[in-house]
Amino acid sequence: MSFSQRVRHATALTRQSWAMLREQTSLLILPLVSGLCLALISATFLAPIVASEEFRTALEGRTPDTQVLDYAYLFVFYLVAFTVMNIFNGALLHCVLARIEGRPASVGAGLAAALGRLPQILAWSLVSATIGVALNVLRDKAGNLGKFVAGAAGLAWSIATYFAFPLVMADGTGPFASITGSSKLVRRTWGESALANVGVTLVFGLVVAVLVVVFAVLFVAVASTLPTAAAVAVVVLFGVALGLTVLVASTVSMVIRGALFAYARNGVVPQPFDQAALASVIHPKR
Repeated sequence: MSFSQRVRHATALTRQSWAMLREQTSLLILPLVSGLCLALISATFLAPIVASEEFRTALEGRTPDTQVLDYAYLFVFYLVAFTVMNIFNGALLHCVLARIEGRPASVGAGLAAALGRLPQILAWSLVSATIGVALNVLRDKAGNLGKFVAGAAGLAWSIATYFAFPLVMADGTGPFASITGSSKLVRRTWGESALANVGVTLVFGLVVAVLVVVFAVLFVAVASTLPTAAAVAVVVLFGVALGLTVLVASTVSMVIRGALFAYARNGVVPQPFDQAALASVIHPKR
């Protein structure tokens, strides 16, 4: 498949996902609240580092004891952040799968479904946090080779577990059964593309790049003539536009994941997607 065809199919998947979201824009509340919660969690974990020089020095990891503290603190942060993120992602995924199956979906029903899977979500977050810290240790301790191995291992993990969280939400399976099921589904269905999100990242990456270039040109052109308050307003508006772009991109990625999961598992093309775009990523096999 040529590069232009990949871009065309990625754009089609993005457009079709947005068409589904446009029919129920209230679903955007879920990633929005998730982002706000993650910002609050990050600020909570950063606050003691900024406020206490002793704590900050301890986390620098200059001795074996403080290295353990550093990774333990990182693990707790990952666990809390992943749990919150997975609750809201699970709610969104439940709504996407419900819409694909022709059932009604709402923010409240999605959150109820995610909280109903809370033990499985906690277990999945625990595994994800463990893998995240292990990859960080590998990057920190093994030099350039460790960084390469960690990057390759992270990519392999992302591919193998692409359908793991949808299995958690759809079937209520535990993390290890979900990983096994996702690996089997990936091996059975995966086509030319490594990840469907590559296409989404490409589309929204171009949008972000355009925003950054436009902002840079405008700001450089008028910064010297603007009063301080106006310059700050321009920066804030740019931040809002960038944040909204990231919000839509993350939401579209989850919609596409739900659609690909339904297509890979059942071989049925969910509306409003078309088979050509879905088949550019995965090919259900006999």
